[in-house]
Parts: sequence; structure tokens; C-alpha cells
Amino acid sequence: SNLQTIAVRKGDHYIVNGSKKWITGGHMADYLTVAVRTGDEGSGMMGISILIIDSKSPGVKIRKMKTQFDTCHSTTFVLLEDVKVPVENLVGQENQGFF
Repeated sequence: SNLQTIAVRKGDHYIVNGSKKWITGGHMADYLTVAVRTGDEGSGMMGISILIIDSKSPGVKIRKMKTQFDTCHSTTFVLLEDVKVPVENLVGQENQGFF
């Protein structure tokens, strides 16, 4: 997997950096379900985790994207810069996001 949004565990939090593009309705979401790389770069599917991120957290920036054909779905771009996410927001087990 070429997933490039990274989460590094620091004690009882993950620090998340990266971006997500083509997110439908992202500007209306209170929480984002995000696939992140928690394993080594070469770990493939075994290094992916799922985090639930509060969209109001410091470092979360969401903007609408203009698209050529569709204006009704509110396509967005999400930027994540040093977003602090509690470990409790991990869905399932670390590095097991596909299993």
C-alpha cells in the first residue's frame, strides 16, 4: 500500500501527519475515520491502522475542492499537521487495519 499519512505513537497519543483527498462531505464531519501508516514503510498492509480523528482538533484543516462536474457532494481536501489523537481512538489493533 502506498499510504502516506503517518501516525507515530507518543505515549498515550498518536501524532498524525499527512493528507486525504477526494473526501465527500468532509467539511460536515464531526469525526474522520482515517487509515494511517503506523508500521514501517515496507510493511504494506500489515502496517496500516484506523484512527478516529475529531475534525475540530488542532492541526486538522478541511477545505472544499472545486471539481469539474460535481458541486453537490462537497468534495474536500483534509490536511493533518501534527494532530494529536488519543490511543483510545484506535479502531481494532495497531497495524491490523485491514484484518
